[in-house]
Amino acid sequence: RDAASAATGAAPPASASYIGGNGSGATGGFLQGIKICDTHAFYTGTDTGSKTLIAGVSWRKTYICSFLMTTGTTGATLTLFKGTDADCATSGAAIGPPYALLVNDKVGIASSFWNGFVTATNADYVCINSSAAVQHTAEIWYTIQ
Repeated sequence: RDAASAATGAAPPASASYIGGNGSGATGGFLQGIKICDTHAFYTGTDTGSKTLIAGVSWRKTYICSFLMTTGTTGATLTLFKGTDADCATSGAAIGPPYALLVNDKVGIASSFWNGFVTATNADYVCINSSAAVQHTAEIWYTIQ
């Protein structure tokens, strides 16, 4: 076993080798390891405003691979928000565009790997924000690193 090997589920060793790719930054970009989203959260409600999907973790950012947002018998505008506390009540701001969904509509993206959708600040919560008190659902697949 070489110095970069570890058992499945173990913390990665300091000299771990990753499958990576060229990410953003400087001239030509920086090498980045692939982030795998292995955690899922969901929310179903009939309220207006923001509700917590993912609680923030100190010194960590939330990387989102996939999400799905749906409406029921009435349309609404749904947006993913970030904030510094539960329900993104403090410093709440959109981390994606607002989606104006019709009756029984849905919108989302799907990927097993992180695709650039991330909270900009460590410890931020991720919330679903609804423009109206109507039936809506949000699902999200993510990792916190």
